[in-house]
Amino acid sequence: MKIESIESKKILDEALNYAKNVTVDYTTKEGCNEYITNVIDKFKEAKKSIDELAENVTYKLENIEELLTTDNVGNMFEVGDELEFELLTGEPATIVCIGKNHDKLKNGEKATLTFAFKKCLDGEFEIDPSGKNECGWKNCKMRTVYLPRIFKLLPKVIQDLIVPVEKIANNGKDKKETMLDKLFLLSVREYTGTDEDSLKGEGKQYEYFAKGNKFLNEFWWTRSPYTNYTINWYTVTNYGHINYYSVYSTLYVRPCFCIC
Repeated sequence: MKIESIESKKILDEALNYAKNVTVDYTTKEGCNEYITNVIDKFKEAKKSIDELAENVTYKLENIEELLTTDNVGNMFEVGDELEFELLTGEPATIVCIGKNHDKLKNGEKATLTFAFKKCLDGEFEIDPSGKNECGWKNCKMRTVYLPRIFKLLPKVIQDLIVPVEKIANNGKDKKETMLDKLFLLSVREYTGTDEDSLKGEGKQYEYFAKGNKFLNEFWWTRSPYTNYTINWYTVTNYGHINYYSVYSTLYVRPCFCIC
């Protein structure tokens, strides 16, 4: 629960320590009133900070690394909460929880949490150098080469927590395929809640986006091939709108993954 988060406890501990260390003249009425006023003001500040945390929490990996491996991890994160860490390259990264109990595991159960990179990774990539989208998501270079390389850049503790989930995408033509992915890109429907011109049924919209959130300021790939022309693939613009580019264009990527 949010009130049990490390950030909330830290805020409360600071207020308690402040109360213990306030120095006044306790033998006078004025001194006692001064103490009460100061402490009340401090705890009002603490309450305001904790109330703000109830809307959104940003964790740092080094502070919660051990807690991530416990059964309580599902209660630690709500949709919209964030986690900050560094890739093995030293690049800072922030992931945001976009869904809970959303993605299906191979055994039919649901993964507890789904995360997406809030800011795209440094560097641009093509979907596939072939120049055609007939490879589909299943066989494109983005899925078979680039995302596995990116996976190896994640902190070891996160790598160990990631579970493969079933992701649906079209084959570049008119059929849906289901694959098990550790890292994946969002489909058009998972982001917008609609199919646009993509093949129907590529998952369902995540709660984070259903609430009106968008990823802005970067052009990034989805995992949805463009079904009306053989060389194009769906993207999201820097304004958060759906567009398409040729598969050999280079754009940013926003990997997603699930943990149990």
